[in-house]
Amino acid sequence: MYCNFRMSRYVAVVVAVIFSLALASCGGSGGGEEDATTSYTVTASAGVGGSISPTSATVNSGATANFTVTPDSGSSTNTVIGCGGALVGTTYTTAAVTANCTITASFVSNALPTISIDDASVSEGDSGITNLNFTVTLSAPASGSVNVNYATSDGSATAGSDYTAVSNGTLIITAGNTSATVTVNISGDTDVETNEAFTLTLSNPAGATLGTAAATGTINNDDSAPVLPTISISDASVTEGNSGTANLNFTVTLSALANGNVSVFFATSDGSATAGSDYIASTGTLTIAAASTSATISVSITGDTNVESDETLILTLSNPSGNALLGTAVATGTILNDEIITQALNDTGITTCSDNAVNRLSCPQITHPGQDAEYGRDATANDDSDGHAGFNFTKLDSSGSPLTNQAVSYTTTSWDCVQDNVTGLFWEVKTPGFSGLRSSITYTWYNSTGINDGGDAGTADSSGGGLDTEKYVAAVNAVGLCGQNDWRLPTVAELLSLADIGTRNPAIDAGFFPNGSAISGYWSASPNPDTASFGLPSAWILGALQGNVIARSKSTRNYVRLVRGGN
Repeated sequence: MYCNFRMSRYVAVVVAVIFSLALASCGGSGGGEEDATTSYTVTASAGVGGSISPTSATVNSGATANFTVTPDSGSSTNTVIGCGGALVGTTYTTAAVTANCTITASFVSNALPTISIDDASVSEGDSGITNLNFTVTLSAPASGSVNVNYATSDGSATAGSDYTAVSNGTLIITAGNTSATVTVNISGDTDVETNEAFTLTLSNPAGATLGTAAATGTINNDDSAPVLPTISISDASVTEGNSGTANLNFTVTLSALANGNVSVFFATSDGSATAGSDYIASTGTLTIAAASTSATISVSITGDTNVESDETLILTLSNPSGNALLGTAVATGTILNDEIITQALNDTGITTCSDNAVNRLSCPQITHPGQDAEYGRDATANDDSDGHAGFNFTKLDSSGSPLTNQAVSYTTTSWDCVQDNVTGLFWEVKTPGFSGLRSSITYTWYNSTGINDGGDAGTADSSGGGLDTEKYVAAVNAVGLCGQNDWRLPTVAELLSLADIGTRNPAIDAGFFPNGSAISGYWSASPNPDTASFGLPSAWILGALQGNVIARSKSTRNYVRLVRGGN
């Protein structure tokens, strides 16, 4: 029984060994199946000018793969890269593939590329050498090196002073490249000049054909002209004196020091003053020294004892030297009258008296003695033929001569001016209607001289119609009203001398001063100094209706009646 047991166990071992051998011969094992072989994708692409095939392949790990590279007609293979391979003939063989990878093939045309040059520019600099670089390009990579000759030629730039000439240079573009640079040396300077140019020309290419063969090289000026100072003249004034001459000194200034002496021509011309009688005409050249910014021009003024209004002359600068620019070129010189004006006064025109209840009574009134109408010219020279009451006027024609018939009406024989025989003043007479220089047109108050303007010049007319007092005075003087050109705005005292308080409505004698306004007022040359309480810059006017004096803003429009002369 013991032997049988041992035999059974032996048989079981043998059977197990045989079964294991059988499994091994079938490719299996007691532990499971063996792993499959790894593979990778190789992708291929081609540029313009050819192809590569296949475009994709699956390759087992560690294996190689072959691809066929085929140029198109007229092209050649340039490069094939990727997957560690090599090209032999038309076959590109990869290295052992251990990962996904890509092959790229490029091709070049067998036709020669064109070679061209581009324009270039550079700032010159103040000194030394600056490089002006021209870019030369091929239309496509060449299979070998490309050579081309180049040379410079003058345009507005000059070889030697502006740039260094090149007469026979050679540029090489190596195989596979498409551009290279030609450098020309530019000479820096500090000259103020326009931009300058020269030409760079390609010739005799080898391995390429000529495209754009010439380029312009521009040398950009980077120097600026020094800022020149301006030369200007200021207005001036002087009191004329009673005799001899006085100097009217005009100051001429530079805005900054100049490089060297500055010269400028000057000349006087008449304003309301007359050369020869009021001043000595002067022309010449003024020089301002290099280290100075100002100098003086003196004009000799002739003194006299004439009672007259202030007069003006003009001094004009021209033709400054090249190291300065002309600024304010014109100045006004004012000759200030220094004679005391003693002027007779008109009476009031009042010819009646009053008591404490009734006006316009005969004079005298015993209960109210010593009234205005009992004194002065209104009492002693009361002749209405030459003006109401004590007024005494003379009608003057366009030449300033008295009319033969002083009693004539304006509609029969017109007159242009009136002389006040008491005050010695000459007055403008207005013309009918609302058009024409001396018609009933209104004006703003304006005085640009800076003299007697109350600190404000007033309101200039910018419409082009000359509708301010200064322009009106100039226009009347330009036509020589009654043969004279010294007409002016009257002072408020002079205007008051026309006021006939005894008549009013209008307050100016219409028999001698026709065509005037009866409802508005006339500007005086006298500014109102009390701007603060009035609220605006103002001047005095004479009310035409009542003969009263009131202030009006200089920007308002009122009538004008000009005056000249005086005793």
